[in-house]
Parts: sequence; structure tokens; C-alpha cells
Amino acid sequence: GQISGLHAGLRASEEAYSELDAEHQRLRHASTEVTNELLQRVDSLQQTVAGLQTESQSLQKELTSVQAEAALKDAAMHQVAQLQSSMSALQQRASQLVADLKQRKNKAEKHAAELSNHLSAAQQQLAQEIAARTSNDDYVRRLAWERQQLASALELERLINEPLRHTSYAVSTTLAHVMRSPVAATVADRASPDRHMNRIPHLQQQQHPYCNLQLPKPLVPPYSPPHFRKVRGAPKPGLITGRNLTRLGRSWATTTAAAGGPHPCFLDNLNSHLSPPPPGPYRKAVNLATPSSTPRSAPKSAKVFSKD
Repeated sequence: GQISGLHAGLRASEEAYSELDAEHQRLRHASTEVTNELLQRVDSLQQTVAGLQTESQSLQKELTSVQAEAALKDAAMHQVAQLQSSMSALQQRASQLVADLKQRKNKAEKHAAELSNHLSAAQQQLAQEIAARTSNDDYVRRLAWERQQLASALELERLINEPLRHTSYAVSTTLAHVMRSPVAATVADRASPDRHMNRIPHLQQQQHPYCNLQLPKPLVPPYSPPHFRKVRGAPKPGLITGRNLTRLGRSWATTTAAAGGPHPCFLDNLNSHLSPPPPGPYRKAVNLATPSSTPRSAPKSAKVFSKD
């Protein structure tokens, strides 16, 4: 029974061994296939890994280029930010300058308006001063003209009445009171033989006895009335005309050579071209200048012209 049991156990063991061997063979074949499959998969994975490495390298290169571009982009962005900040600062500075310029312009316009107002006021004041000065100048000219006319009239009256104040004709002079008066330039200009002869063409060729006469120098200081020394006469010629000239001529007629010789104080009028020489022999100025010489009295036949 034990042997049959052993035989049964042996058979069972052989069957189990055969089963295990079959399973081993089956598993061996299966592992070989799996190994081959795994090797194939490993090969494919190696190929995939190689491709991935290649792609990784390309991606790494791209990443490097992208990083470089990013750095450039960051630098560009930084520069853009700096430019924007500088532009904002420039815009702020420009706005400040514009505001300052506007303020200065307003101040300048205000100052120009004030200056124009001051200028207009100054022009008005200047116009008023010019008008006042013009009126004052006109008033001064009118006063000077009136004073000149009054002085001329007074001088004319003195010239006319001076010879008539002397009772003795010999004491009076011929024309010395006229030639020593402030209007002597007027009388000398009217009685100058040079200008008178030049105005007459047909007398220029004739020999006039009084054209080239030269008056001798006076031996004594000229006579000037003390009460009329400071009176200014008329500087313009041609004021003694008309009726005044007639009156002056009549007063001169009382002191001509017919009434006697010249006064010793006015010896320069001896043989003057303004009046004819007295009748008789030629008289020397030295003899008439002596203190012993006494003036002649006027002829009784001479008449005294009254003031006209």
C-alpha cells in the first residue's frame, strides 16, 4: 500500500514536475518573447531618447537664442523706459519754460503798457510845455519887438530933438549925435557912398569927390549922452522913413555947415561924406581941438526949425 502510495505520489510528483516543466517551458518562451519585446521597446525608447536628445539640444539652442533675445528685449525695454522718463522730464521742463515764458510775456506786455502810458503822459506834458514855451516865446518876442519899437521911437525923437535943445548953433554938431547913436548903423548903411554908388550903374565910372574919403580918427573920445547910453536901438535898417525922415532932415538942417563948424568933440565929422564941408578955407582938426578955440556963434539969419 505504501508502494502504491509512493507510486501514486511519484506519479503525482512526475505529473506536477511535468506540469511545472511545461509551465517553465511556457514561461521561458513567454519571457523570451517579453524580453524580445522589451528589447524592441528599449531600442525604440533609445531611438526616442536620441530623438528627444536631439530635440532637446535644438530646444536648448532655441532657449539660448530666446534668452538672448529676452535679454536684448529687456535692455531695449530698459532703454525705452529711460527714454520715456527723459521725455517726460523734457516735457515737464518744456512746460515749465512755456509757463515761465508766458509769465515773462505777460510782465513784458504789462510793462510795455505802463511805458506806453508813461510815454503818452510824457508826450502830453511835453506838448503842453512846448505850447507854453511857444506862447512864452511869442510873448517874449512881442515884448522884445515892442521894446525895440519903443527904443527906436525914443532914439528917433532924441535924434530929432537933440539939435533943437541947443540955443547956439556952434555948440551943436552936424551929424555926430546921429553917428554916435545906437541906430548909427542904420543911418550909415543908408548914407554909405559905396553901396549908394554901386546901386547906380551910370555913376560907377564917374569920379565922385566923396566916394573914397576916409574919416580921420577922433582926437577925443566920442560923445554919448549919459542919460541914453544903456538904451539899445533898432538893429534893422530902414526904420527911419517917411515923415520921421523928413523931421530928422529938418533937425539936421539946423546943424549943417551953414550954421557953423563942427563941435570940437566931434572932429571926425570934419569934411565928412555925410555932410558937405563948411564954406571957407580948409580947417585942420588940430587947430579946432585946442582948448583955446571957442565955437562960433550961429548967424543971425539962421532959423530954428520947431519940432514937427
